[in-house]
Amino acid sequence: MLFLSFFMLTTIQTTTRDRFINEVKNGYKSYQILNDYDGEDYVLCVVRGVNKSKASFGIYFYSVCEGEYYCTIDDSSTSFTLKPDSNKEVYYPAMSYSSGLIVRVYNCDKELIQNVMIDKIYASSFVGTEGGNLGINFNSPKEQISYGFILVYVIGAAVIALCAIIIIIFKISKKGMFSDEARRAGIEDLHELEETYVNEELDEEDDIYDVKLEDAEDTSHNQVYERTRDYDEEIDDNRPSVKSILSSRGFNTNYPDMSVEDKNKVMVELMMMREQKVINNDEYQHEIVDLWKK
Repeated sequence: MLFLSFFMLTTIQTTTRDRFINEVKNGYKSYQILNDYDGEDYVLCVVRGVNKSKASFGIYFYSVCEGEYYCTIDDSSTSFTLKPDSNKEVYYPAMSYSSGLIVRVYNCDKELIQNVMIDKIYASSFVGTEGGNLGINFNSPKEQISYGFILVYVIGAAVIALCAIIIIIFKISKKGMFSDEARRAGIEDLHELEETYVNEELDEEDDIYDVKLEDAEDTSHNQVYERTRDYDEEIDDNRPSVKSILSSRGFNTNYPDMSVEDKNKVMVELMMMREQKVINNDEYQHEIVDLWKK
């Protein structure tokens, strides 16, 4: 079965190569087969001649093991790798040229396996095997690929331009994310999140605002002030005060006259200072008591 499968595969590729040669015979006015190699590893057929009154050459290439061998066209300055089509073949029966070329075959280790020279010819003086002169449309892998890249660039630029136009329209008309309602809603959500975070943080700080009912007096803040005096006694006089640090960072420390929004900002800064070890937990607790006391 393996032998039969390999035989059928070889027959299919030979048939495709034969179709390539027949197309050249019928289309070219005159032609010359420069190389016709049908090996176990790859198939290569290279022709040149006159097609539609112009110098033309054609290439057929097939690697039995996909990717094991590949084919290039080289001129005096550049080298171009021919990409297989959907049938895993290189099939170009007619390509125009005006200078000498070299067709090279490499293996997957980039080792050169075969060279085929395509010398320059002149359509008016070329003599070869007479063909049917039906003509074959010229095609070029270089042109096809370059057009593909141009198309990709054009589509990409169009998408970017369209997005920019949409953003500009929304900006001018103040719609979407640029609308005043959306911006106000965003600010309100931010303030709500900030207050929620502050309240959660306060709840975690040893319940500094919790006053047990059995220990409470008529004035609800007595216990808070007692803790404030305890913190005052524990703070090291040699350390900079929390208020001086806040002032150096551009914050107002006149707490009684501050709005709730400004107090929230100071509260967030105090949290950051504690996390950064700029102040300790006792200093942090003392300051938030001072910040929020009535």
